[in-house]
Amino acid sequence: MTWNTPTYQVVNKMRLNGNQPGIVAQWKAMVEAWAEKAIGPDAAAVKAFLPLWQVRPFYTARELAPIFPMLEAALGAVDRPGKPKSPARLANELKFAKLPYFTRDGVEYFVVEQTHRAEEFENAHR
Repeated sequence: MTWNTPTYQVVNKMRLNGNQPGIVAQWKAMVEAWAEKAIGPDAAAVKAFLPLWQVRPFYTARELAPIFPMLEAALGAVDRPGKPKSPARLANELKFAKLPYFTRDGVEYFVVEQTHRAEEFENAHR
């Protein structure tokens, strides 16, 4: 049986495109474009949150949780964003989908860009 949830679909796209530098900036632009077209509280929340979202290759589940529903919508995994998952649930789903991650000072960072460099990111930022 295949696990084909929106989280899994997004992780697959991260893996397929994750070795390209700049993919997070592209996703941020996609989410921003979605928010500009959408109407309602989800779009307003995204517009408020996006300026605070730093573009980098790895994030904690707590950082990803608020933006993940919009990322699912922008990448076509869902028609419209759902409720955000708790960071713990999202972390579990990302691990289940085998998204690379590393732990530093007891905090897990999920590598969403340049996934082949996960170990390098872990060692460079100690």
